[in-house]
Amino acid sequence: MGIFSGATGPEGIADWANAKEELLNRCLDLSKGIPQKRVYRRVLIVLNPEAFELCFMDWLKSFRKRAIQITGIDQPVIAIDGKTVRRNHDHKKGLRPFSV
Repeated sequence: MGIFSGATGPEGIADWANAKEELLNRCLDLSKGIPQKRVYRRVLIVLNPEAFELCFMDWLKSFRKRAIQITGIDQPVIAIDGKTVRRNHDHKKGLRPFSV
């Protein structure tokens, strides 16, 4: 999530994680605190980009499947970049943002 938010390396990811500590604590067990930059560095070194892409695409597909179930729309638009917060959706067509 740090990278999606503009972080460009381990230090940036750690800075982002520290700034979002409250949010991350709601989603993850961080009983030992936010990892330091060296942890992110080690993860990025061993991360297989192709495997990550497959997992990420499967995760997005799960959102799409859930959106179809909830909205009944065959091709729902799933905003992962803040469109819901900005209320960027089409009321005239009866389309509302989907959130998980």
